[in-house]
Amino acid sequence: MFNIRYKIGLFSLFRACPNVTTLIINSSILFSTKVLKNPSLWLTFNQLNKIRILSDDVYIYPKYVSKFVQRFPSLSIVELEVHSIDIFAPIVDILLSELSKLRLIIIQFKDDYLLSYPFSRTYIIKKRRQSFGLSKDNEDKVCVKLENQTLYIRVA
Repeated sequence: MFNIRYKIGLFSLFRACPNVTTLIINSSILFSTKVLKNPSLWLTFNQLNKIRILSDDVYIYPKYVSKFVQRFPSLSIVELEVHSIDIFAPIVDILLSELSKLRLIIIQFKDDYLLSYPFSRTYIIKKRRQSFGLSKDNEDKVCVKLENQTLYIRVA
């Protein structure tokens, strides 16, 4: 597991440690073009199972998440911090629809607004079934929980 907060040495770190499976990284580093568009890092990205994206000076927008899921297809656990509830619904849709190995999403939001977009268990099941043919056995494992300012979505 690596906790990346600074760009210094990021590329050499990934090259020196190709078996990384868990990554904690600031959004400004992850969503920089130097990281997402760097082919020398893609092999490492393909083997990551868990990522935690810390919010700093770069907001996490759906356009970033679409590029992100293309680079990290093996993720099973995604944790992220977002500044606004308004933009997290499309992010969840992208993660549910495009990450076939996804098992858990944890989203912490920094604002105090009430959750207005209803992520029901039925909605999650429908999304996963549309994209990956969720089996009846796995439907029983789907769970959605909102606690304080954190949304937990377990999909299997």
